[in-house]
Amino acid sequence: MSTKPSKYQKLTLYNNSNTKSVDIRSGTVSIDYYESILSPSITAKIRVINTGNTMADDKSNEYSAIYNGLPLRGGELLEMDVLDFGNNKSGIKLDLTVSSITQVLSEDDKESFLLNLTSGAAITNELNRVYKKYTGTIDNSVDNILTNILGVNRSKSNIESTQNKYTFLGNLKKPFRVLTWLASKAVPVGANSATAGFFFFETQDGHNFLSVDSLLKQNPVQKYVFTNVSESSETFEPTPDLPSLDFKILSYSVEKNQDLVKKLRFGAYSSDRYFFDPTNFQVTYKKFTSSDKTNLGGDDIADNLPDGIIDQPSRIFSQVLDKGTLEKNVSKDPNADPNEYAAQSVSRYNTLFTQSINILIPCNTNLRAGDVIECIFPKTSIDSTGTDEKISGKYLIKDLCHNFNPNTSITSLNLIRDTYGKYT
Repeated sequence: MSTKPSKYQKLTLYNNSNTKSVDIRSGTVSIDYYESILSPSITAKIRVINTGNTMADDKSNEYSAIYNGLPLRGGELLEMDVLDFGNNKSGIKLDLTVSSITQVLSEDDKESFLLNLTSGAAITNELNRVYKKYTGTIDNSVDNILTNILGVNRSKSNIESTQNKYTFLGNLKKPFRVLTWLASKAVPVGANSATAGFFFFETQDGHNFLSVDSLLKQNPVQKYVFTNVSESSETFEPTPDLPSLDFKILSYSVEKNQDLVKKLRFGAYSSDRYFFDPTNFQVTYKKFTSSDKTNLGGDDIADNLPDGIIDQPSRIFSQVLDKGTLEKNVSKDPNADPNEYAAQSVSRYNTLFTQSINILIPCNTNLRAGDVIECIFPKTSIDSTGTDEKISGKYLIKDLCHNFNPNTSITSLNLIRDTYGKYT
């Protein structure tokens, strides 16, 4: 966890027939590694500059550059092992697949190109379809698709149990599309109300199918503090909030702080819903009002809205009630009532993205998309003393990017949360 350059332990690129390999560590100019709770696969970009005479031809013994000598055509395997500076226990160690090669520039004595990489599951997703009929709880269907269609080892998947049963046909859709579709219908076990809404995403540890509520209930994995004290400062003294400058926020910016009109347009706080039930040909009415209390901040959502916003429906939905396919006997559990979770998931997703900030920190490869961290920001005042109790607090990591280059190693985070204030 430092801004100092990390160590490239291994960056080995294999051709598609697995008969040739090349070590690209010396020619690697930069590495950008990405995770997001909105992405079912991890990605990376590696910029390579090669001086040529790298690859030997098996027949002619002539040497050529990597692009045509390996050759690079897409689908190649890259073994990556990058070590955090000063911490032998953290880093990124993965096998990735070349999805494309772009920005190829060739000259007489050198070439440069950008490797766009993704996980193997993203390639498998494009080659397979979900065609069977699935029954039972949603988490069982997710496990079935991940294991039997995408070939993901169960030790590399983290699937939260769901309480609602759902029967559906794959209809030849791709696995990732089906899994993200199921996420919006899933209700976690033990929910006192229809707290629907899951995310399906991948981190360097594997694939995750986790509810919004379970993500918000996490304890912060790390605390970060924004301060003007620099690394070269001789006046820095460790504090409980900032034991080391490795946990300093280098810079931050507020990307979004509420979009009330958009939230009202989507019916995030309150909506009227009319459902047509195809099993009994009846129309039911349901008024939904956001009353969820599982927040990242210390305030209730309604505390920072104009009076009456929560109670006044801002959108009217009319839809066919989705009870699944070819099954009349759906779950009788009132917490898994489609009338409830169809409205609730819309609200949960929309309110979660109320606040969005970007921060830059020293590289920390222990962080994952979906982790919760605590951020401490100072008050905006003349003396700059004290903590801003409204912006400080817990945030969920939505997007994560680790950047490695010859001079520095940094981590960029996009953080989100649903309400204001420090959680107490």
